[in-house]
This record gives sequence, C-alpha cells and structure tokens, in this order.
Amino acid sequence: MAGIGNIYADEILFAARIHPQRIAARLSRDELARLHSAISVILTTAIAAEGSSFDAGYRTVLGLEGGFLAQNATYGRACQPCRCCGQPIEKTKIPGLIGRSTYFCPHCQPRRRPRRAL
Repeated sequence: MAGIGNIYADEILFAARIHPQRIAARLSRDELARLHSAISVILTTAIAAEGSSFDAGYRTVLGLEGGFLAQNATYGRACQPCRCCGQPIEKTKIPGLIGRSTYFCPHCQPRRRPRRAL
C-alpha cells in the first residue's frame, strides 16, 4: 500500500483481515470493500490519537507523543497475543518493502482467502 506507510498499512490490512503478502489484483470485491473501509477507519483513528510516535523526531504541535501506537493491533507487537484471537503476532520482511518489517496475525489474516461453501 504505497504512500500509507508501514505502521498504518499493517493496521489497515489487519482490520480488513487481509494477509500482507496477498496480491492486490487477486483480492475479491468483498476484500476490496473491507480494505477501503479499513483505510478510513484506521486513518481516522490515528488522526484522533494524534499519530504514531516511535522516536523523539515526531511530536504533536503541543510537543506530546502521538497515541496511536498504544492502541494498535499488530505493528511492533511481534510475539504478543493478537487482541482478537490470542495467537502470536508475527513479524516478517516482505521482498520489495525496502527491508521494513511487517506485522500480522496469521490466524486473523490467512494467506489464502477462505473458499466459499458449495
């Protein structure tokens, strides 16, 4: 998700229940709708929390730390239990992301989308 940044991309994909290695062109209409909705929800939440402070370089206009990282679901939470299912959050590096880490829940964000029942 170019342009959004890895913190928010991880959180958006978690909220949409999409594995970070899924190919965008292969997402279903339902997955795309969930992704679109999650972008709005996560970015609105992050703005309300005044962003994500992960080092001393980012502060709000009042000099305070942003509060989004205190409430996020996956980013920076490797090996900690998922807040939805309790399974450990995984940390990986996905080729093409300039060596940046990606965090996800393998249970809540399955690599393959579930098949429909016949």
